[in-house]
Amino acid sequence: MAGPLAGHKKKVPGQPPSLNEAIGMLAALGGHMRRKSDGPPGCQALWRGLRRLSDIVRGYQLAAEHLRYE
Repeated sequence: MAGPLAGHKKKVPGQPPSLNEAIGMLAALGGHMRRKSDGPPGCQALWRGLRRLSDIVRGYQLAAEHLRYE
């Protein structure tokens, strides 16, 4: 059952995102809407984004481990 991990088709970008782009992506995971009128993300959006990213990474690790033992 390779379903959850087999659908990943995105290519790795040539260079990593800038710090500003990475903060924006993290804040978006935390619920920041990234509209021009919203201003920069705050600590709460960044914290929520970090927690969500941690959950996503852990889920990926568990799925990969599960697929390894099938």
